[in-house]
Amino acid sequence: MAALLSRSVPHREGRSPATLSGQLALSASGTLPFVVGAISLIAGAGGGLYWVLGGIVGALVGTVLNAWVLLIEILR
Repeated sequence: MAALLSRSVPHREGRSPATLSGQLALSASGTLPFVVGAISLIAGAGGGLYWVLGGIVGALVGTVLNAWVLLIEILR
């Protein structure tokens, strides 16, 4: 779902495919492990809680990177 939302943002001039792929990878790192962990927990195999932990770490990294951009990288 996060990838669809990232993709639906209106295209801005100067936005390269590398930027789009970076945004999609960042959103996937915070959501995809939760989905895999949930499926794994429902199935009862595959280390579901480890995937959820990976999702928490991925979401935290994404949050810190977004906060960095908001605080430092945006020009005044």
